[in-house]
Amino acid sequence: MPESVQEQTISKQYGSPIPDSALPLDYDRRIVMDSTSCCSIAFFEKHSKEVLDYFIDAMKWLEPRELIIGASAWCEPDTLVATRVEYASTGAVVWLAGGGDNERQTVSVQVSTSLGKIKIVRFVIETQGTADMFALITAEDDEVTVGSNVPPAPEPAAHVVAYPSSITFPETAAVSGQVMKPIVLKNEGTATAIIESITIAAPFTQQNAGVTQLEPGEFAQIQVTYSPQDVGSHLGQLEVGVLNHDAVIVNLSGTADSAHKITTLGNQLILTGGTPFRLKSVNWFGAETDVYAPHGLWVRNYKDLIDQIKAMGFNSVRLPFSGDVCDLFRRPQVGTINSTINSELDGLTSIEVLDRIIAYLNESELYVILDHHRGIAGDGPDGSPVSGVYSYRTWLNHWLFMVNRYKHLDYVLGADLHNEPYLLEWDMWASFAEGIAKNIHAIAPHWLIFVEGVGTHGANSYWWGGELSGVATRPIKLTVPNRLVYSVHEYGQSVGQQDWLARDGYAPSQWPYNLYDVWRQYWGFIAEQNIAPIWIGEVGGKFGVNGDGELVNPFDAQYERQWIYHLQRYIDGFVDGSTDRWLDSGEGISFAYWSLNPNSGDTGGILCDDWQTEQTYKLELIRMMMANMALPLVLGLPMLVWEDIDQNSQIILNKDGVDYSITISDLNNKMNDMTLAIGQVLKIDQSSDPNALYAGQSWVFIPNSETTEDINGQSVVLKAWYRIS
Repeated sequence: MPESVQEQTISKQYGSPIPDSALPLDYDRRIVMDSTSCCSIAFFEKHSKEVLDYFIDAMKWLEPRELIIGASAWCEPDTLVATRVEYASTGAVVWLAGGGDNERQTVSVQVSTSLGKIKIVRFVIETQGTADMFALITAEDDEVTVGSNVPPAPEPAAHVVAYPSSITFPETAAVSGQVMKPIVLKNEGTATAIIESITIAAPFTQQNAGVTQLEPGEFAQIQVTYSPQDVGSHLGQLEVGVLNHDAVIVNLSGTADSAHKITTLGNQLILTGGTPFRLKSVNWFGAETDVYAPHGLWVRNYKDLIDQIKAMGFNSVRLPFSGDVCDLFRRPQVGTINSTINSELDGLTSIEVLDRIIAYLNESELYVILDHHRGIAGDGPDGSPVSGVYSYRTWLNHWLFMVNRYKHLDYVLGADLHNEPYLLEWDMWASFAEGIAKNIHAIAPHWLIFVEGVGTHGANSYWWGGELSGVATRPIKLTVPNRLVYSVHEYGQSVGQQDWLARDGYAPSQWPYNLYDVWRQYWGFIAEQNIAPIWIGEVGGKFGVNGDGELVNPFDAQYERQWIYHLQRYIDGFVDGSTDRWLDSGEGISFAYWSLNPNSGDTGGILCDDWQTEQTYKLELIRMMMANMALPLVLGLPMLVWEDIDQNSQIILNKDGVDYSITISDLNNKMNDMTLAIGQVLKIDQSSDPNALYAGQSWVFIPNSETTEDINGQSVVLKAWYRIS
């Protein structure tokens, strides 16, 4: 620096060290130093009232392993002021304020290096009275000074920095959930950093592996855990005390939600915290009918019924209602509720009865899906939520009434917008659904929206409420993300004759493996392509039993058992009944069994006609679905005896008029506890295809049943087949 400059009375601002990561990377107010031309020329905006930073980039000028260890700055004339100077190993930053209007200013920045060099960079700026004018930066530098007149290097000092400087934790379940994230402490100074303390407060905790000091350039990791105990937002700080150093602060924030809140991710329902969740529901109908209350209350206490639902293994209830129950003055039909058994419900209106039932379902931690089953009370589906006197506005108002009434209950999961809208084309139904969902989410953004299929789309017809092929070209779009669930209805042969279902005297080609392509076409592609979750909102059949749980039609029922077996395989993610899966372990498609009620003309119920006794035969089927495990191919009633294998004919025949349970040890227990119903045959055979040996009979190979066994002194490969006709 020229002597004349040194002697001037100017305000010099001395720099403070910062980490390299804090240096500006690339913008207009950047001056690049190099070994040839020294400095760049750039344009910039500067109003006299602005305070702006200017970056001296010395990366190209510095020699290998040379570092900047100090910096200072001053301005001439002194109407322009260097308010702050910072330096890192490869550059310096000067902050400038003031300057007179239309005035030229000279800014000098001096840097010193670890090799004893001093470099002065000067640049000229012109401050303007208006911010929209551009000014030119010019820059020059003095000769490099080495050795003499070099100011002493600053004393070694620790400089501890935390990365990151703040953490926001993802949504976490209160009480049961926790999330961990790391923080790195680094000493970017030149002296040892002594760590005196590390403090944090609940709901945040930390582990630091006993770090007590950091050498220059050394780093240590602190593991911070967020374990909220109550729902809501939480703020906190991690504070690191360092000797002769300002405390290092890391700001922490997190949001806790109920552990049982459910959202969607891809084709799965997800609990707060990220665990896949499967709805295992049962339908309890009645409030949609002209009795205006769930059925069975004439013989059962409502709490006892709910307790039984939970004990059977269900985690949720689909609760149909009609728009009529939203009438505050509507009352259940006389005789619908036994006032002695249900004294709590005596004299209540229909909506007040639902209040009590839903409140106890919530208390019992059973999820509730409210199902707008009909507009006007009655039996069966009405085909559309908009018809006759029941307008779109009425439908919307009834949903707004319900969502305002139950939005505060943790276990009220969401809205099944309308049951089986089979009279509507998909595009119109999709628009209706989006409009209703938007209004629901304006009040309860946490609710899931269940959108059923239609009956016909194009040339394709399916079960009412099951036709979802329109999703491929016209998906539902909600205003709140991760809240959409598509719903289908799926029934067996006893409910209706369909071309894809076998029945007495008829079996479609490739039965029962044809089912997988049928499901895939109408609704399964939504899950397989990871578009959204599927909930089979109604699934069921009679399965050959009467209202007292007695097997009255065993031969015909075998087809329905085969149907439910393969449906269970598909919702567990098996491609075609084989071992190949399109879902990961623990994931699956949700379902709701139709129905709890024994008075369903289509299926009967899980309960016998007495509304008390459980249909053990049906419940065995359903519990297998609940367990996320493969059903045995053939299931029967628990009247079990043993039947031996005839090693000569290698055929097992249930011929005595009762169901048999057999254990086939020759198949390495792969067929353990298999059951044969009346008139059914199982063949253990070396043949690749029993159909070739037994004319007029159809056999299905049981997957994964091959085994090599010693039979009559010979090692043979055995396969298991099931006769379906």
